[in-house]
Amino acid sequence: MSDTGSRCIPFVNTPTDASIASQFYKDCDLVRLSLQQFDELHHHLPSACKRWIDGGTDGLGQTKLARTNFIDRFDNWKQLHDPAFQAKPNAGVVKQFVEAVLDVCQERGADWISIPQLPYVDDSKRNRINRLLASSSGEWRRQKGNSARLILPVILTHKRQTDRKTARNPKVRLAAECYERASANGYWVVDQSLNDGDGLPSFGGRFGGLINFQEELSARIGRQAGLRVTGPYWGLGLVLWARGLVDHIGVGLGSAYTYHFPGGHSRQPHTRVSLPRLCRLAIASNELSKWLHNVSADMPNGPIKEDFKSMAGQVYPYMTTETARRQIAEFHRSWFDAIAKAPPPGRPLALYQYLSTAYVLGTGLDPLPANESVRRPESVAKLLMLCCL
Repeated sequence: MSDTGSRCIPFVNTPTDASIASQFYKDCDLVRLSLQQFDELHHHLPSACKRWIDGGTDGLGQTKLARTNFIDRFDNWKQLHDPAFQAKPNAGVVKQFVEAVLDVCQERGADWISIPQLPYVDDSKRNRINRLLASSSGEWRRQKGNSARLILPVILTHKRQTDRKTARNPKVRLAAECYERASANGYWVVDQSLNDGDGLPSFGGRFGGLINFQEELSARIGRQAGLRVTGPYWGLGLVLWARGLVDHIGVGLGSAYTYHFPGGHSRQPHTRVSLPRLCRLAIASNELSKWLHNVSADMPNGPIKEDFKSMAGQVYPYMTTETARRQIAEFHRSWFDAIAKAPPPGRPLALYQYLSTAYVLGTGLDPLPANESVRRPESVAKLLMLCCL
């Protein structure tokens, strides 16, 4: 097993995702697909990759669903979508739903299957249904006696759930209890509300809370967890992996370095490109091209100046979404590979040094164009750097 691609798990949701995964993650050991798109996409992925199928149950935690064909094939889905039922669930209805979802995933030849779970909320209203979903999953596998492994999703939805220990404790207990009830083989943690590539100053404390959450959950479950996954994040997943708090990182493919609920309303974000020397993303625009030209003009001759000049001339082609996504994915994979070359004990320092180089470079540059939410070039590298050690 390699220590590079095998530690990345591409999250594949579209044909373009499948193409990018095949190009940059063909050596991965595991790829995650939603049940909704599995039949369309699995033939386009490297045959050596094992399949992790997610039934999309977490989409039932949304107040409104833009489209429900990902889950409405299953009886009782409307009841699980009802907040009143979520607070006072019927065990028999939950069991029937779980068995139906897991049966379909098994029929698709899944190597790993997500345990049906609803996203975590600030209070305890979903605790009981999540426990029942986990227990029913454990019963299903014992009855079926199949070889598919189960992974527990722990989907956080607000920084309030992790920023203080008093808020983390009940969430960590719930996740550990569901893990045990399901006899799970691994867990996957993601904060759905976090876009760590934005570089907002307030993220410093937020990163600390998520790091503490991963530490506390890992300590509570113990090393018997066969698969510890986080993400997709832009850089926080790399921090958690380098520090040994997870074994695998979920990776977006191009522009999607955040987690979106299945069945949600589609959005049309800005086309972005990566700025590799700064370890961050930026909106692809004529203004960015001008900025790159201007800052490179003041640099001394050398590789950094040449990279910025080259990037300035390439921004316009990257304004097509697919080309931009491939450019971002190529950088993100190379970023991971650079840290993976270090021996495990040295990876936190290697990542710190990688990010500190970007930070120092960024502090000497003019602010990015006004269409960026955070204009300081070094903002993303700075926040991630401070979490490495």
